[in-house]
Amino acid sequence: MKKTLLLISAVLCQLAAFAQTPVDPTISSFTDYYALQGYGEITFNLPAEDTDGNALETENLYYNIYFDDNVYTFTNDWYSKVTDDMTDVPYSYSDNLDFFVIGEKHDLFFYVEDYTRVGVQSIYKDGEDIYRSSIVYSDGSVVNGINQVSGNSQKVAKTFSTDILGRRVDASYHGIVMQTTVYDNGERHTVKVLK
Repeated sequence: MKKTLLLISAVLCQLAAFAQTPVDPTISSFTDYYALQGYGEITFNLPAEDTDGNALETENLYYNIYFDDNVYTFTNDWYSKVTDDMTDVPYSYSDNLDFFVIGEKHDLFFYVEDYTRVGVQSIYKDGEDIYRSSIVYSDGSVVNGINQVSGNSQKVAKTFSTDILGRRVDASYHGIVMQTTVYDNGERHTVKVLK
């Protein structure tokens, strides 16, 4: 009987490391907390890619919400479907009540009243390594790098819209709205807009 010896060779290769730092989120709409409604709303996009354009696994992707410079922990006190305190919100987490996700678009209702700005930060966890994007803040307007009123040195502090009865409305509202811009010196400018 003949014996055959089979030699299997293995080649170990190291995969090229890539950035893994998530790209910055973008805030697409923001509705300030309004006491009559009892909530505020922020809509943002979280691209599932790193700063080099490489795809990131969404099961390792999370986000944090900041009120001013403090990271927020979601608790069952305000979020009835949150069973354990949650600071790092999983990318795909949706409870269809306060948290909504459609692809990269995330919509969140919040119940914090006392703040001057809200921020979002993407987080990618790769084993023991944690990579964080910049914190992108919105003061009620879409973050786009333009924060001065043309011809004036005042900065926009926040922008919000109300219907003709004075109730806060978001960007999806159709009809006559009063758009109010509040500047850092407290001055307000309101215009009537048909949407």
